[in-house]
Amino acid sequence: MAGLHKVHPSIYPMQVTHKKYGKSGIEVSDWWPHVGSCIDDIAVVRSMWTTDNDHGAQLQFHTGRHALEGPYPTIGSWVSYGLGTMSQDLPSYLVLAPEIPYAGSAAWDSSFLPAFHQGVRVIPGKEAIPNMTRQGYVSRQRLKSDRRAYALKLTPKGNAARIKLMAAAAAHERELDRLVGAKRAEIIRILKSVAAALSQAGPAK
Repeated sequence: MAGLHKVHPSIYPMQVTHKKYGKSGIEVSDWWPHVGSCIDDIAVVRSMWTTDNDHGAQLQFHTGRHALEGPYPTIGSWVSYGLGTMSQDLPSYLVLAPEIPYAGSAAWDSSFLPAFHQGVRVIPGKEAIPNMTRQGYVSRQRLKSDRRAYALKLTPKGNAARIKLMAAAAAHERELDRLVGAKRAEIIRILKSVAAALSQAGPAK
């Protein structure tokens, strides 16, 4: 099985070279000369390693675990869990992924951590987050009409108490709509700006 062999066969050596860049003298492949030009501004974690030699390594980069060990929280979820957030109204962190990666949503999953720490995928286009805009819903007039029809069917006994409960529920819904509407508009504005920046940047080269 890939990545779990005790003895690895010899492989064809790399056909590119590498050299030291910047004051730090960090070695960078000839494939990435632009990375080498700004290597002094990049944090290089040398303790990272992988047991994969194929696509499964992508998931290990995010979780630190082999894919066969099962689902684990990703690094973004751990950062959110450890540092917290300044706003409970925004996603824990955003995932800029125009295309679904090999590991799918497992690349930003929170696993056994609370779901709040899971990343939210943002894509270019009119709707940065799918299903944020309602495609269809029952109108408030319809809800009011249904409540009136239901109230008329109530028996005299307990009628007042039930109507009072319904009125309280309706008031709660209106207040919730008001609060969510204000927050939703701000969240959508932020997400649209992120999506617009992502669209302008274009696909990675």
